[in-house]
Amino acid sequence: MHKTRSSSLLPAPSPNELFVTGAKVTGPRTRISPVTKALSEYIADASKSQLPVEVRERAKIHLVDTVAAVVSGSRLEPGRKALQYVAALGGNAESVVIGSRLVTSALAAALANGMCGHADETDDTIMALRLHPGACIVPAALAIADKEQLGGTAVLRAIVLGYDVAARLLRALRLMSLGERSRHHGGAIGGSFGATAACAALLRLNPTVVRYALSYAGQNAAGIYTMLRDSHHVEKAYVLGACRHTMAFRLR
Repeated sequence: MHKTRSSSLLPAPSPNELFVTGAKVTGPRTRISPVTKALSEYIADASKSQLPVEVRERAKIHLVDTVAAVVSGSRLEPGRKALQYVAALGGNAESVVIGSRLVTSALAAALANGMCGHADETDDTIMALRLHPGACIVPAALAIADKEQLGGTAVLRAIVLGYDVAARLLRALRLMSLGERSRHHGGAIGGSFGATAACAALLRLNPTVVRYALSYAGQNAAGIYTMLRDSHHVEKAYVLGACRHTMAFRLR
């Protein structure tokens, strides 16, 4: 049996130390990083911001484009499976499932609309980041807005915030190169955080609760590249849809 030298073993962490892939990060476990604090405050304040006219008009285009993708995708196999699944779930009549007569829970509506939105790859794309922001962010925002009876201005602000957070996160983490090494799809990770940010803004979560929501987003973010083996495109529609991002719905 191969023996590992004791000098190569990691020392046991003290109560105030964390270990990440072998690198020691010192400090209290309860310490909030400046980046997380700033991002949480930015998201919490987004519902009060005024969008420049050109940004607002561009957001309308992405909103309409995503809704069109949801309608067309609802007729394809990933969309049909999503509709069948949420119909079987039942749930309170909170949000509309676009392209159908279903009215179900916000959580289920976001799932169905997200899967339909990416069913045929006609949704918007940021190729440099491998990100499909519309299918991830717009269905989640619409589901919350429908449930909470919020207006168009709030929806547009949330969508812009979601796109902003998703794209900036992927650029900061350089997840394109990470994806090549780890086989995790950067767009799924960015979409998770973008949709969470949009929902948090619509629900007017305070910075502390936004941090909790971001933590859930991080726990759910994956996007394993095995999804590309599914020739029916159902798994990729599931991964890049809004299905994994909606835990934030319940945090208020």
